[in-house]
Amino acid sequence: MQLASKSDVQAALGRDLSEGEAARIEHLLDLISAKFEAEARCSFTKSERTHRVKVNGGQAYPPIVPIQSVQSVVDDDGLAIPFRVRAGAVVVDLPSDEFVTVTYTSGLDKVPDRVRLQVADSVARLLRADPRAAAGQTQASTTTGPFSESSSFAAWTVGGQGLLSPDDLALARSYRPRRVNVWVGGVR
Repeated sequence: MQLASKSDVQAALGRDLSEGEAARIEHLLDLISAKFEAEARCSFTKSERTHRVKVNGGQAYPPIVPIQSVQSVVDDDGLAIPFRVRAGAVVVDLPSDEFVTVTYTSGLDKVPDRVRLQVADSVARLLRADPRAAAGQTQASTTTGPFSESSSFAAWTVGGQGLLSPDDLALARSYRPRRVNVWVGGVR
């Protein structure tokens, strides 16, 4: 799901999209949105997910937060396990050496404005990238008479790849879940 819109990117650029940019915009929005969510380890749009997770101290932590609701919890034999949800954890009465499969809905009701604007700015940056950097150059210099101009390009812009900038990464990581997950082995 896209975390920003075409109009957000146009606002970041300060102009309408050219014909070539309009042809790429949907792909770039999908790409940067997916990379941003993966880096954040957080879902900014609601979706249903199923993950197999380890029980630790009677709690299982599905990897994608925030958890809106839990539909089911089953063990490795496919048996339904009673559960309750508490502060992002699924509480089950199982030992710490067990795994459960959790089907849950995660995500936010609305993409936060700072995420939407950051993703739009990232896509705008890709569209504004110097053609020399997009072609793979790391440096460029031009000399005309007594004048010379030298340029070097940021590593994340070289090759025209859809990479997140250090600023994008910092914002995405600020949404990561803050939890300690200690694995405890059990003996039967």
